[in-house]
Amino acid sequence: MATLVRQGNRPMALAMFQDIKIVLIDGTGLGKDALHIYVSLAVFFGSSLWFGWRA
Repeated sequence: MATLVRQGNRPMALAMFQDIKIVLIDGTGLGKDALHIYVSLAVFFGSSLWFGWRA
């Protein structure tokens, strides 16, 4: 797997994802675990709507 650009020991895409996650945690005031639950529910319900599944 080719890495695009590295920032320290992490690939650039992973570093950007971590930065976004930190901003969301700071901005919402939620803990990391709670944020994961809310994002998972949003992905689940969003895909249910998108594909017409019954939840």
